[in-house]
Amino acid sequence: MTHSINYRFIYGLGFAASIILASLLIVNSTAFQYNERFLSIVLTFDLTVFLPLAYFFLIRKTAVPKFSVIPIFILSIVLASAIIPVKHQGVLDIIKYLITPIELFVFGFVAYKIHKIYKDHKLSQHSRFDFSESLRKVLTQHIKYSSVTHVFTTEISIFYYALYGWGKKKEIDSRAYFTYHKDCGYFQIIGVFVFLIITETFALHLALSHWNFVFAWIFTGLSIYGLFFLIGDSNAVKKRPIYFDEQYLYLRIGIRWFSKIPLKEIESIELITRAPEGKENANLILIGSQNILIKCASEQNAMGYYGISRSFKSVSIAIDDKKNLKNSLELELKKAHDNG
Repeated sequence: MTHSINYRFIYGLGFAASIILASLLIVNSTAFQYNERFLSIVLTFDLTVFLPLAYFFLIRKTAVPKFSVIPIFILSIVLASAIIPVKHQGVLDIIKYLITPIELFVFGFVAYKIHKIYKDHKLSQHSRFDFSESLRKVLTQHIKYSSVTHVFTTEISIFYYALYGWGKKKEIDSRAYFTYHKDCGYFQIIGVFVFLIITETFALHLALSHWNFVFAWIFTGLSIYGLFFLIGDSNAVKKRPIYFDEQYLYLRIGIRWFSKIPLKEIESIELITRAPEGKENANLILIGSQNILIKCASEQNAMGYYGISRSFKSVSIAIDDKKNLKNSLELELKKAHDNG
């Protein structure tokens, strides 16, 4: 099934690229100058109707959600706006009116789903300990496609922490926790990037507008999204420190990585100055150098952005108070060993 989806994706990508390339060649050809109006109408339907329709037939027997046709349709309109000359976009303007009812339907459907998810999330006893992971569990109950669940978890978490993650209260189920952002100067670096995005986006938007209005807004939209991402991730870094309880060690690196390691699977905790090389080791850090290596008896897993998964037998992390974590965790491991 996976190979089938991969082949369909490759075929679909090649097919879409051929339509876009052919449209660009036609618009810039000599023949287009002699029949601009007719060819503009043909290309409009090719890009905004035929392309999304072809995409639908490629995915309809796969696990890819059918509603993914909607963003493809919107993207096709953006492409058509960029390719077809402005003076021949009359048909395209009519098609654009379809976006409004589609958006209203999508927003209504999403609002309904979010309301249900929010109610379930409030009832979740673990929601105050880890918003992202409890959200992932709740979404799994409402969405049957794991890939969509991971995407929604990442996107919602970004905006949640960007908008509501400004408080000092930590998301922990423990009195002791361990930070990982102070020694590396993470917030100072993020502050520089945020300042650059805010100051440069407006100037670049004006510059790109003289070249292509659509691409100028695409760039601005991506810049705004990047701003939310940086703020959301930095707030998540403060809210989601690393901690452990009687059973698990919770490795949380902003919204980038999450791993829940059973204490009984931890073989050793070592202070290091350099992480070991090889596929069996996972480097879960913000920036800078790792200073703690945790070796496990069996293979463990870390979940990253959009469901990206990383398996490991050892994991290297960077902790502000590395000695305290090592000593505290070794003491907890000894207790677990004595009781077990």
